[in-house]
Amino acid sequence: MKSPLPSDLKSKTVVVTGGANGIGAAIVDSYARLGANIVIADLPSASSSANKIINSVTGGGRMIFVPADITNWFSMVDLFKTTKSNFGRVDIVVANAGIMETKPFFDFDVDISTGDLKEEPGLARVIDVNLKGTMNSKRIIVCIVAPDLVRNMHDSYDAQDRRELLI
Repeated sequence: MKSPLPSDLKSKTVVVTGGANGIGAAIVDSYARLGANIVIADLPSASSSANKIINSVTGGGRMIFVPADITNWFSMVDLFKTTKSNFGRVDIVVANAGIMETKPFFDFDVDISTGDLKEEPGLARVIDVNLKGTMNSKRIIVCIVAPDLVRNMHDSYDAQDRRELLI
């Protein structure tokens, strides 16, 4: 089966969120084999895994680890500023970071003294990472990585059109 990726990415820089483990690590490996510069963006606790990847993956590009929490706006801004500072540009962003609930959805916690259903704290974290984190990535890409695109949209469309275009 032919790869959907171009065969040569030597001049490109790729940011992979959640890139230190699992699917993200496989994505990093694929882009590295094509010679791209890679930024592995993951939680600080993933630095050991990220460094193992950096030391083991071969390819023509350079690779760095940038600790980042995709749910934190300022952490994401720092990620993209660090990427541009190290590589001069960002060409591809893979918003891969994500988590799942650690217990079955219908496994409810009940307050024994009142019989009331308790709020599931893990659900909010899943939504923060999987939705808010991805939205942070997309918004920063448009505003920091592609400011010319934003300027062109302001010149070419009215406010309603811009909102629909960004969705």
